[in-house]
Amino acid sequence: TILEEYWVYVPNAFTPDGNRFNNVFDASTINVAKLEVWVFNRWGEVVYTSDAVDFSWDGTYKGLSCPDGTYTYKIAYVTRSNIEETIYGHVILLR
Repeated sequence: TILEEYWVYVPNAFTPDGNRFNNVFDASTINVAKLEVWVFNRWGEVVYTSDAVDFSWDGTYKGLSCPDGTYTYKIAYVTRSNIEETIYGHVILLR
C-alpha cells in the first residue's frame, strides 16, 4: 500500500510584537485533514485551543498578552490517509 506523504512542522519560538515577522504561533502542514491544538502555560492551564488546521495563536489569553516564557503544546491530527498522530513540544514566546 502506498500512502500519501504528510508532515507537520511546528516552530519553536515566535515574537508577537507587531513587527510583521513571526507574530503568531502556527504549524505548517501537508496532507493533514483534521487537527486539534492545545497550548498550556507553565502551570498547565490551557491558554489556547483550536480545531482548525490553519490555526494561529497571537500570544494572548482572555484578551491579555501572555508573558514571555516557554509554553507547552499538544497537537493531535489525522492525515488524509487516516493516520492519527499526536505530537507534544515547547514553544518560546518572546516579546
